[in-house]
Amino acid sequence: MKIIRIVSAIIAFSLIIFSLITDNIQILYFTQLFIGTILLIYSFSEFQSNRKTQAAVLLFLSGLILLTGILSLSS
Repeated sequence: MKIIRIVSAIIAFSLIIFSLITDNIQILYFTQLFIGTILLIYSFSEFQSNRKTQAAVLLFLSGLILLTGILSLSS
C-alpha cells in the first residue's frame, strides 16, 4: 500500500506542477482524483492500525473529494 500511496502522490504533484506551468485548469480535476485516492489509502492504513476515528474521517473526506472530482469531470 505504501508504494501505491507514493506513486499517487508523485502523480498528483506532477499534475499540479504541470497545471501551474501551462495554466490548464482541466488537469486539476484529475489531481482531485489522485488526492482522493491518497486519502482513501491513508484511511485503510488507519483502519489497520486501529485508529477508527481518524480512519472514518479520512474515508469520508476521500469519498467527498472523489465524488467532487468525478462530478467535475462529467460536466
